[in-house]
Amino acid sequence: AVRKFARNAGISVPQPNAAHLNDPRNKEREALKKINELAANYFHGLLNNAEAGLAARDYLNKRNFSGDILDQYQIGWSAPGWKGLINHFQRIGNLSRKAVVQSGLVIEKEDGSNVYDRFRGRVIFPVKDLHGCVIGFGGRAIADSDNPKYLNSPETPLYQKSQVLFGMDIAKQAIRKEDQAILVEGYLDQMRATQYGILNTVATCGTALTPKQAAMLRNYTSNVVLVFDSDKAGRAAADKGFEVLHEKGLNVKTVFLPEGQDPDSFIHEKGAEKFIEKIKIAKPFLESYIDTVVEGKDNNSPAEVVDMANKILPMVEKVHNIVERNSLLEYFSFRAKIDDASLLTELKKSFSRNQPKVKMPEKETDSILNLERHLVHLILSGKGTAERVLKVVNPED
Repeated sequence: AVRKFARNAGISVPQPNAAHLNDPRNKEREALKKINELAANYFHGLLNNAEAGLAARDYLNKRNFSGDILDQYQIGWSAPGWKGLINHFQRIGNLSRKAVVQSGLVIEKEDGSNVYDRFRGRVIFPVKDLHGCVIGFGGRAIADSDNPKYLNSPETPLYQKSQVLFGMDIAKQAIRKEDQAILVEGYLDQMRATQYGILNTVATCGTALTPKQAAMLRNYTSNVVLVFDSDKAGRAAADKGFEVLHEKGLNVKTVFLPEGQDPDSFIHEKGAEKFIEKIKIAKPFLESYIDTVVEGKDNNSPAEVVDMANKILPMVEKVHNIVERNSLLEYFSFRAKIDDASLLTELKKSFSRNQPKVKMPEKETDSILNLERHLVHLILSGKGTAERVLKVVNPED
């Protein structure tokens, strides 16, 4: 169809390279693409089956997903049985067992005696590459007793999870247009954003962000907003995400939603406008990080200040621009209500010493004791020295 259109438009289309077409690796990839597409269609058809897909549709309806958005993403359902997909493939015929096993959709026993479906009793999320080709799958259990809650395809010649962002095929043009990517954690978070017209959203799908994913984003924008859960795990994921994105030269901001909410629930309950408002006022990541460290510490003792500084300095060290780095230290000083200019100077000096850490300042009593020890040492070092010391120091003092 593409070639016919090109001929009618007078456009020359390069002929495929024969060596490439005959390359065994290319044939292997094409076979896997075909198997994945067949599986995606099967799962999606099962979801829409009046009887077989009822439990999955009920689950998705309760999550307020139905109709067009499910069709757009080819969301599917895998039956609880052990051989639903395998039987479907057998009815189609002309599929190599080796390729089907390689796709990760079925699992082969170690002795090769039998195969069974990997995904059973799960809502299926097809994972697609930049061009919209299905390269893998994620499966979400709908029964509380089924573990793990999420199950993903294994790595294959098509699917390497470190190189894929869910929804990137849909979001890439909007990311380029907005010059900003919104990065969320889950499939449903990304789908909800798309459903509400927030099209520049992609998801990591529960895995830590990787340099290859960051590089993919860098091809479309210089700006990323992280929207993660406000719990400990979400904040840890945001910290790691910042480091990876920053290393690739991306500007990173962050939004932490109210406790107990994720982008899916927040957008559904509050609407797209409220979510977009939060994106617009998102703080640079390191300012937000400083806010988190300082939060709840109003009457800061010297020990608390040093403890906070030593949490912040390793993160600020990642900023190579001296002006920006100093600005962040001044922001920390302001947020922590530090009036001691000498401490701020000490923080700045820590980088020039290549030691992003400060020590607890000596207490006054410690300083006095150290001075007394020094005088005693001088007096004991020799008669002449002792006489000179005693001329200027009254022993009674």
